[in-house]
Amino acid sequence: MLSTHPALANQMALLETVFDRAPVGLGVVDRDFRYRHVNTALAAINGLPAADHIGRTPRDVVPQMWPQIEAVYTAVLNGETILNREMSGVIEAGPGGTAIGYWLTSFFAVRVDDEIIGIGIIVNDVTELRHSQERLRIRTDLYAMISRTSRAAVERQAADELFQDLCRIAVETGHFRFAWVGVPDGDRVRMVASAGDDHGYMAELVITLDEGDPRSHGPTGTAVRHGTPHFVNVFAAEPSTRLWHASAERAGFRASAALPLFERGRVAAVLTLYAGAAGFFTPELVEALGEISPVVSFALDAMAAEAIKRQDDAALRLRDRAIRAVSSGISISDATQPDNPMIFVSPSFERMTGYDATEVLGRNCRFLQGRETDPVTAAIVREAVEAGRGCTVELLNYRKDGTSFWNELTISPVADEHGTLTHFVGVQTDVTERRKLGEQMRQAQKMEAVGQLASGVAHDFNNLITVIDVCSDMLVQMLTGQEEALELAIEVQQAGERAGTLTRQLLAFSRKQVLAPRVVDVNVLVRDSEKLLWRLIGEHIILTIKLAPIPGIVMVDPGQLEQVLINLAVNARDAMPTGGHLSITSSHEVIDHARGPLQPGQHVVLEVRDAGTGMNTTVLSQIFEPFFTTKQAGQGTGLGLATVRSIVEQAGGHVQVESVVGQGTMFRIYLPRIVSPSDEQGARQVVATMPRGTETILLVEDDAAVRALGQRVLEQCGYTVLPACDGHVALEFARNYPHHIDVLVSDVVMPHLGGRKLAEAIATIRPATKVMFVSGYTDDEVLLHGVVHSEVTMLQKPYSLATLAQTIRRVIDG
Repeated sequence: MLSTHPALANQMALLETVFDRAPVGLGVVDRDFRYRHVNTALAAINGLPAADHIGRTPRDVVPQMWPQIEAVYTAVLNGETILNREMSGVIEAGPGGTAIGYWLTSFFAVRVDDEIIGIGIIVNDVTELRHSQERLRIRTDLYAMISRTSRAAVERQAADELFQDLCRIAVETGHFRFAWVGVPDGDRVRMVASAGDDHGYMAELVITLDEGDPRSHGPTGTAVRHGTPHFVNVFAAEPSTRLWHASAERAGFRASAALPLFERGRVAAVLTLYAGAAGFFTPELVEALGEISPVVSFALDAMAAEAIKRQDDAALRLRDRAIRAVSSGISISDATQPDNPMIFVSPSFERMTGYDATEVLGRNCRFLQGRETDPVTAAIVREAVEAGRGCTVELLNYRKDGTSFWNELTISPVADEHGTLTHFVGVQTDVTERRKLGEQMRQAQKMEAVGQLASGVAHDFNNLITVIDVCSDMLVQMLTGQEEALELAIEVQQAGERAGTLTRQLLAFSRKQVLAPRVVDVNVLVRDSEKLLWRLIGEHIILTIKLAPIPGIVMVDPGQLEQVLINLAVNARDAMPTGGHLSITSSHEVIDHARGPLQPGQHVVLEVRDAGTGMNTTVLSQIFEPFFTTKQAGQGTGLGLATVRSIVEQAGGHVQVESVVGQGTMFRIYLPRIVSPSDEQGARQVVATMPRGTETILLVEDDAAVRALGQRVLEQCGYTVLPACDGHVALEFARNYPHHIDVLVSDVVMPHLGGRKLAEAIATIRPATKVMFVSGYTDDEVLLHGVVHSEVTMLQKPYSLATLAQTIRRVIDG
């Protein structure tokens, strides 16, 4: 109960008028915290008539403030005085609205005779002051944000850096809850920078640019589509943002602004800001925020202009580098000046012609012509220039040092924007090597034609030599004991063997040799080739041959290995034009472990060494490339060493080469050695026996002499022979002969019906008949007729009497 002491009653009476009329809230509560006196100002602050306060506690009157008041009252009853403590709470702000109120409050003990009988309350409403201060702070922060934005716009060199700065400044300086920058990307807005805590808001946000899509109607979409700023002061009450009301409420976003950013007159991006207070964007703030868009847009324009300038500069630098790097020469002449003087030449033009630009500029390009330049071609260029049209020609030009080169010249007219001819651009390409290559190709084609001719000639020769070989074998057998006649027959026999060797060598030169790998003694082959090599290298070169004491047995086509020796000998000869020494040696070497393509095992090594000019490392790295040659045009095709390596590798071997300029070159050929005794015996064996039989042989041969001779030989060996001049006659035998036919011996290449087709036809009539093919053609031509050596027995012409008899016997018995 409030004390009734007479002195206090008098004082209260005197102060009553002051209480009621004071511009600040005044009140007194007793020790039970019940209001005993409340003036008009405090009643207005609490929103309740003064009379309704009496006897009630603040918990009843202002329950939202009670948590702040209770502890203060308790402290004052304990003797404390609390001055100017700021309190805040929710107040009504217009119809249906609320706001935050701020009050500066003081509390003191009311004493009588040192006894605390109650609490005095002084409340000063500073809500408007605080709101004014907040607005001032916001304006200050906003202007600081604009200032930092302007500085960032000047300092940043790239749009992505500027966008990130914008977001960071808006959150750090402008105190927005969240800020992000989006760019139009197709039919959507894509976020490229952000700052602040969005509480997952952006993960659910999709903004389109389709007018008919509600997702385009929010602040961001509207700002992009219309190109104007868009503000939403009460986010939760705005119909255009209804799709995002729930997620915005969770994130604490209660107001939003979207500011379009322009680049070269188009909306390039949009800055979207979120504030935590509804009604945040006052007209003053809206006007201030409007300064951001032109500042940033100016920076974007500057960046775009700088980017274009950089692109232009880069393009110019690239064109300059390209012009300097291109191998073709480039020149520009002034078509508006008499005689079309050159005003520009590229570094490649200088390198190609040997002339410095200072020696060329101001002159017509005809000074590159010389004594052997074709006047007709030069006239074509002159007429094109006079007519103002382009042309492409090849003409012989001359460098500053007087050497010539073939120039593929392309000239193109250049007109200005009005279509008037102003310049000619000339592109010069040195095509000397290309023309040399064309000549080499023509030479290779000639060699191919020679090879075709040699192949045909070899076929006919092989038929003739077959007759010579077989007849001479028969004569040698018949003339035993008649020494003088036998000697003549042996001469014929040896002449036939030499003729066969010459045929193989002819095919080796033309690269049409028969591919017939067999067991060969390298030492024997080198010795047999010695006379041919002497003839190839000439008398001015000394040939030395040193062979291993034991045979060098390998599996290789002897004709191909002869070609290897021939190619290496010819190269050595050309490397020693004034004479020198050529040595050929054979040896044996055991390879313990793989060395590149060289595999472990025993090898026969054939070494060819000359004392010629030698080669540098650049040439060495290219010598096995087809068509590569260091010889003058017309003196070589560049195929020799490529063929050497191909032959050796086909035989399972490897080629090594060493060369020193001025000291000579050494080729070392490794071939896998055959060490089987049976193979060695086979290499030395001389076919001498003539096996016999009683079987029936269908002999098909279109050459009458070879057919007649074959029939005679086989009949002498006891066989029954059915001779046929072609495939059709052979088929008649197969259909009508009443007895068994044991073996078909047929030429492969015949008119009307070839050997392969004949064999297939007979197989349907007589499936038990065995097949043996004979041919005087090359492997390539035999393969064209469907015959593969690995599938059937093949006897290559020319053959000896004994070889024919033994091969047929092997087929029958096999």
